[in-house]
Amino acid sequence: MKHITLIITLIALLACNNANKQQSTDNSQQSTPCSLLPTPYSLPPTPCSLPKSLLLGKFDPATDTNFIAIPPHMTSHTNIYCQRQTLQAYIAMRDSALKENISLTIVSATRTFDRQRQIWERKWNSTPSLPNDTTAHIQKIHNIMRYSSMPGTSRHHWGTDLDFISVETDYWTHGEGLRTYQWLCANAHKFGFFQPYTSDPSRTGYAEERWHWSYAPLSKPYLHAYQQKITAKDITGFSGSYLIDSLNIIQTHVLGISQ
Repeated sequence: MKHITLIITLIALLACNNANKQQSTDNSQQSTPCSLLPTPYSLPPTPCSLPKSLLLGKFDPATDTNFIAIPPHMTSHTNIYCQRQTLQAYIAMRDSALKENISLTIVSATRTFDRQRQIWERKWNSTPSLPNDTTAHIQKIHNIMRYSSMPGTSRHHWGTDLDFISVETDYWTHGEGLRTYQWLCANAHKFGFFQPYTSDPSRTGYAEERWHWSYAPLSKPYLHAYQQKITAKDITGFSGSYLIDSLNIIQTHVLGISQ
């Protein structure tokens, strides 16, 4: 009788254990709702973990725990921020480049919406126009956006993109600049970086920027989130913003990159 009782008890325990395992498996297959994601978000980010404010640059990188100040000896000036993961990848690439006497000094990284608006308004106001002259405004936008983004549309908002050494096109076509560019083309991908604005004729938007390199493990999820969440209605508050929809700026200048 004792043996029968023991066997029944063992069978019950095995059944309970299997049920718990099945429940654990079922729970692990359920996706976590966006509202329950940890803050700050885990890396790599998912589209639902990235708020509009971050995609649009409407935040302070100095108070966001995912961002970090770049050490001054790696930059051309102080108080430049980027994402922590971007900085780690950059340091590895920088150390590799230094072994070949190439210095990848950062001249720009994270730029907030307000900082981008300052740049935009300065360039906008450099060419006088009448308040209601739509034709002149369109021409201004095309001129500015050869190299500069509208506030709310810049990849520099995300802390994933870095500008190296010089933003002058001529620097990168000969001498030390050309050698650095050739090194980046051959090696940057090993560290997760790519050049978003190339000479590829099928690409739309900005002119080629040989100085601008993006950390793909972060920037690609950001771009995906931007495509899902941001519309022209979200991008306002600066001169010419009323034309962003009619000129299809998001499609041509945010989504029109090389890869």
